[in-house]
Amino acid sequence: GPFHREEMAMWNAMGYFDPALPVRCCGADRFIPLNKLYPPPQQPFSTTPKPQPMHIQ
Repeated sequence: GPFHREEMAMWNAMGYFDPALPVRCCGADRFIPLNKLYPPPQQPFSTTPKPQPMHIQ
């Protein structure tokens, strides 16, 4: 990556991604499962996901 949302939507529609696949929106984000970034009933990559909360360690 990085890949455009439209590309990711096409690959998802073709069945390439497991719902538990770790993904992130940008290099500063942490990886989270695809089905947590787009919880059901949302269609993955149909919209830009909400920004992830910042985690300070």
